[in-house]
Formats: sequence, structure tokens, C-alpha cells
Amino acid sequence: MQVLKELQTSLRVVKRDGSTESFSVEKLRRSLEKACRELCNENEVERVIDILIMELSGRSEITSYELVERIERLLMELGIEDSKW
Repeated sequence: MQVLKELQTSLRVVKRDGSTESFSVEKLRRSLEKACRELCNENEVERVIDILIMELSGRSEITSYELVERIERLLMELGIEDSKW
């Protein structure tokens, strides 16, 4: 839980337009649930979030592009793929 609190207060997401916003696990969860729909269950969503939190630990910044790439890689590693990705 400490890692999660640190990420939400210190990690900045750099958006395509150059603006930044604080990393939000809730926003990440909503996005994953929307993207996966019937492809993954709640446990798989939580697993992706847990792995991502550990990977991002210690970082101060990540681009939205890199974040999406990491999420897609994790989903593929778990065998969750959609032809639209």
C-alpha cells in the first residue's frame, strides 16, 4: 500500500499535449475495465494494476504512450489480447 500512495503523490503522467497529471489508480482501473470488457475478469485487472505499480515504483514521470505500451504488454503476457490493440 505504501508504494501505491507514493505513486499517486509523486508519479506524473505526461500526456500527448505535454501537460501532466498525477497518476491515478482509479483512472487506470476504469480504463482497463473499459478496454477489456469481456476479455478479462476483475482479478486479472487487479493483477495488471499490481504488476504495473511495482514496475513504476521509484519513477517520477511516465508518458501516457509508455503507460499504454506497458499495459498492453502485461495484458498480452497474461494471454489477454484483442485484435483492435
